[in-house]
Amino acid sequence: MVYTLQQLSDLEDIRTVKHRYFRAIDTGDIALLATLVTDDVSVEYRGGGYIVRVAGKAEMLEFIANSFPATALAMHHGHMPDITLD
Repeated sequence: MVYTLQQLSDLEDIRTVKHRYFRAIDTGDIALLATLVTDDVSVEYRGGGYIVRVAGKAEMLEFIANSFPATALAMHHGHMPDITLD
């Protein structure tokens, strides 16, 4: 596939937001995370034996703040993103 310069720029913006999202969660930076999601965000977190669904920015931020406090050690890896531009 051949991408336009704008599409390449858009892809890099998406990767940057994804990195900031992981860093915000891993460092417990809820203020940063709040700048990365919309008010109507809807998320499903899956891991081990759990599935958690949250709807809305306030609910998501509360869930993350309780799950990844700044004192917890965490490190997400976001390699090889699978991004499709429509």
